[in-house]
Amino acid sequence: PSSTPNTSPHLPPPNKQTNATSAYIFPGLALGIISTGARRVTDRQMLAAAKTLANTLTDDELRAGRVYPPLENIQKVSAAIAAGVAEDLYNAGVATLWLLI
Repeated sequence: PSSTPNTSPHLPPPNKQTNATSAYIFPGLALGIISTGARRVTDRQMLAAAKTLANTLTDDELRAGRVYPPLENIQKVSAAIAAGVAEDLYNAGVATLWLLI
């Protein structure tokens, strides 16, 4: 851990929890699980959700120091997370519903 104080305007003050997991991760995670009929979920899917969330940031947002995408993009972000989680569930062999697109 760094002892440098947080100076980004996009990060919460130290020791202040955010609702990022509830707002960004859980809606997409749940949609991915429900849409695949998965009966078992592991840390792998949480990691897939987190990686997908990180990948939704644009280069400009990253350069600006953002950690999360703008909230006005939440629906697109949730859909992307659901797709990432679903892909991981299919790859892990725990999906029970198969959608042909």
